[in-house]
Amino acid sequence: MNLTEHEISALKAACRQFVYFMLTYFFVFSIYRVSLEFRNKTFGEMGVIENLQFALLAISGIIFTVHACMYKEWRDTSFLLASCCFLASFRELDKFFEHNSQFISWKVGFVFPIAALLYAGKNFEKSVKNILEFIAKPSFFMMCFAVIMILPVAQFIGHRPFVVAVLGDNRLTPRVKEFFEECCESIGYFIIVLASLEYCINTHRDSNNS
Repeated sequence: MNLTEHEISALKAACRQFVYFMLTYFFVFSIYRVSLEFRNKTFGEMGVIENLQFALLAISGIIFTVHACMYKEWRDTSFLLASCCFLASFRELDKFFEHNSQFISWKVGFVFPIAALLYAGKNFEKSVKNILEFIAKPSFFMMCFAVIMILPVAQFIGHRPFVVAVLGDNRLTPRVKEFFEECCESIGYFIIVLASLEYCINTHRDSNNS
């Protein structure tokens, strides 16, 4: 059977999505294995999972930044994506700043998206065009799914009144809240790392074809 170039590209994309699925599966299993070691400290403030979340966001930000340096035509979008990752990584350090700094909070991380927006604003039409091209790529939908995991799923399932309504025991809510919320956030952050790799693949292919 002879496949067209478009069909081959679609098949490769499907294979990558399967690989991402398996990697996410093993990532979740790894969290389980970590929990066997750290027990009730697994999801504690500044604990192993919170540090892992920071590392995942930092890795994604670095990938986008390196990509911005390598591919000038995608620089605006790459910097914007990197800035969002760096802002989120600072947000994960909120307790660190709260305990170790009286003058600097995690909100200093907003300097990244502000700088990225100012950079994109220098060539507004090109930036909008890049963003619209990005929206049509598989990596965009992966990032959308990650954001769904991090915000509505993690925040609502770990919402205190929801937990109380279902379990009916106030004594369980802090630990159960951490369990649901941090697990979902970790999965979302891991998918962002995968999405950043997919983004590099998508844009590299477009650059070669242009």
